[in-house]
Amino acid sequence: MIQPLCTSDQSVCERIINLQLPAYEVEAELLGFKDIPPLNESAEDIQDSEELYYGYHVEGHLVGFVSIEDDETAGVLDITRLVVHPTYFRTGIGTTLLQYVLGLHNNQTKVRVMTGKMNIPAIALYEKFGFKAYEEIEVAPNVLLISMELIRNKGQ
Repeated sequence: MIQPLCTSDQSVCERIINLQLPAYEVEAELLGFKDIPPLNESAEDIQDSEELYYGYHVEGHLVGFVSIEDDETAGVLDITRLVVHPTYFRTGIGTTLLQYVLGLHNNQTKVRVMTGKMNIPAIALYEKFGFKAYEEIEVAPNVLLISMELIRNKGQ
């Protein structure tokens, strides 16, 4: 079940942090770079964020979430995080969260996301939805992020 997460609630923010830590540790391993920002965030950082969060629950437990920044006036949706607990990798939760947020925010003509270039599973997921790579950014020596975007017709 997917539902909005209320980040004004400290306990919700703590659950987000407790979920993203093991997931981003896996990405840090893939990138060979341990200093990725989500590994250093606190629940207060989540509370202070302008991002909107949607959580995927299994038997009442948060096991995945997607967060976005939605600029309706510019027609741009930025997917800022797509996180699944490692226990639930390759079970379709990432796909379901991505479908959900793309459907819910379907008035934006451009959807952007960024992931580690070595995060092949994430890149494959985004490509399955039609995202195309358009830029690589070196954030540290030999650590590349890839920017991807999906251009779509309004309401798609």
